Amino acid sequence: MIIKIYQQLACTLILAVTIVYSSSAHCADLNRLWVDHMEMEYTTGTHTLLSDNNGGSIAVWSTQNYPLQTRAQRYDSSGNALWGTNGKLVSDEASAQGNAAVESVWGGIIAVWYSENKLYAQRLDANGNKMWNDGNGVIVFDPIPGGPLSVCSDGIGGAYISKGLMVNQILDDGQVPSGVSGVQIGNGNLSIISDNQGRLLPLPTVRGGIFAVWYELGPAEIRAQHIKAGLQWGNNGALVASSGSDIGDAESWKTSLVNDGAGGLIVAWKAWYGDITTGHGELRTQRLNAAGERLWGNDGTIVLNTDTVGGDTDRWSDFLALPKATSDGNHGVILSWLDVRTISSHRVYCQRVGENGESQWTPNGIWIRMPAEESSVQPIVASALSIASDGLGGCIIVYTSGFVWLHRVDENGVTIGQQGVSFVDIYTPAQETPRLVFDSTGPSPKGAIISWSETPGGTFGQKIEISQVPPDNDSIDIASSLGLPADPARRLYGSIYWATNDGSASCGQTDQPDLWYLFTAPSDGTLRVDTCGTNDLFSTDGGLDTTLSIYGYSGSLIELQCNDNAPVRACGGADSGQYLDSLITQELVSGQSVLVRLSRHDDSTNGMYALNWRFLTNDTPADLDLDGDIDGFDLSILVDNFGCDSGCTASLDDDDDVDSDDLNIFADYFGRVNQ
Repeated sequence: MIIKIYQQLACTLILAVTIVYSSSAHCADLNRLWVDHMEMEYTTGTHTLLSDNNGGSIAVWSTQNYPLQTRAQRYDSSGNALWGTNGKLVSDEASAQGNAAVESVWGGIIAVWYSENKLYAQRLDANGNKMWNDGNGVIVFDPIPGGPLSVCSDGIGGAYISKGLMVNQILDDGQVPSGVSGVQIGNGNLSIISDNQGRLLPLPTVRGGIFAVWYELGPAEIRAQHIKAGLQWGNNGALVASSGSDIGDAESWKTSLVNDGAGGLIVAWKAWYGDITTGHGELRTQRLNAAGERLWGNDGTIVLNTDTVGGDTDRWSDFLALPKATSDGNHGVILSWLDVRTISSHRVYCQRVGENGESQWTPNGIWIRMPAEESSVQPIVASALSIASDGLGGCIIVYTSGFVWLHRVDENGVTIGQQGVSFVDIYTPAQETPRLVFDSTGPSPKGAIISWSETPGGTFGQKIEISQVPPDNDSIDIASSLGLPADPARRLYGSIYWATNDGSASCGQTDQPDLWYLFTAPSDGTLRVDTCGTNDLFSTDGGLDTTLSIYGYSGSLIELQCNDNAPVRACGGADSGQYLDSLITQELVSGQSVLVRLSRHDDSTNGMYALNWRFLTNDTPADLDLDGDIDGFDLSILVDNFGCDSGCTASLDDDDDVDSDDLNIFADYFGRVNQ
């Protein structure tokens, strides 16, 4: 295996065509922090990624050629490989069912793998040294029980390992006190999670336990147990819900688990009621307190009901998937899932459930989508979903739809921003199996580490900054340059979420956060700057309400224009609801520089924006929306103003009214391209 690491940091404008490189330690939220990707070659394409609890990550994979091996590599917060060129050998035996199950512990890992009908475990310390049984591993199960495999840390260097119905414990010194048979918990395959109660400090040392959840297939119940120095919730565990799925499938045993932060547990699951062709599916979640008592009703709270959102029943029965879960940091949970309510697409949806079991966002979830204008990169078939808390009540979501995307959503369900994880902006080779880790640890800038596989190509990683750092162009003195692309039209996406106030304008409310852009005219011409598409970026009227202002400079800023809402139809089809996008046109002479201020109207909206700009050197009177084309959108503006008899912006013959003479002039220009 070859590891290639590029340590220089890079700041990029979110989804801008131009990438701006910097050696600064702080960039801005959602910028890529590694100039190029860390590359893991000689892998199977499937791998596991863990946090090293210090801003870095640990990757574990199985080699694809003989001799089959399980190997691991640790990367620091800058992406440097710490465990040698080829990583550390965990085992000479690769798992017969893919990668070994692993859990991070103190900068190292505990790895579990199969060999000759036995289940082995090994611990690697922060330097990659093997710690158990002289490097040979410890037998945990002999023979291996059937069913899925999971491993959870006990918080002090040991682990709990589940296989099917069985659980076993391995101590920090490699001892297996219960023997190699383990203990049966319940009558269904287990999902387990650490109870986060293990600690070394303050003394005395406390060994943590686990929560285990399973389906009792006979009575169609979901039950849970707290295992810590015995069974804490009675011999039969605690009831999570009594209404299980009517129809089982390959995932019927699975649940998503999250600690509630108060000594209890949150469980999420999928269920199907009725037959496949006429029934309906639901996603549900339940919270148990530290005593195992249900807090969100007898059968939990409904997060998604397929009958309510509609869609094809057959597709729902085939594709309804278990939601991914993360804590909201306030005793609640954020769930994300792949959704097929729209024909022929798999979309990503998300919902936050508060500490009292009530949905906090739009009922049945919010659509986590790409900007509405970018139809060429819509996640028509999203897959391989991962989620993590952003540490501030929101979440980070990663998925692939040809290549890997990351979205950040705040505690109110507002999309703070989104970023393509890879520098590659084409869909070949396909980017698959993304993994995500983020735990707010390590030096600044803090970031989420994402790894993915490419077929063909290998396995790669990138770090995306997750912070509250303002954007690079947050103040006037560091305004970003609006260059001239080869295409006369230009668009970039950004987020005003973490911006601060640095100026004022004559429109919109004062003291609103703002961002600054600099433009220098290469010749005489007209600059058009707009935010068309912003207010409808993620749904009709669901985006930011912007203001734009433009300034000259002569010892101090001089406002030349300010616009809150663009004229009706000036944005064409990019603003389909309320007309809340902004538009400014300004005539400039060669060499003249102006500053553009982008702000929001008030504090009722926040998040991402689209900024479009075009510089036209051969203006025509018929290009009413100044988009470079004389088309149906210009005709719509003319029609909307037809009959105006004073101060008319759509007058083409300069007689200050809009009549049949203007219509005849427009007909002569229709279809032309204004460069």
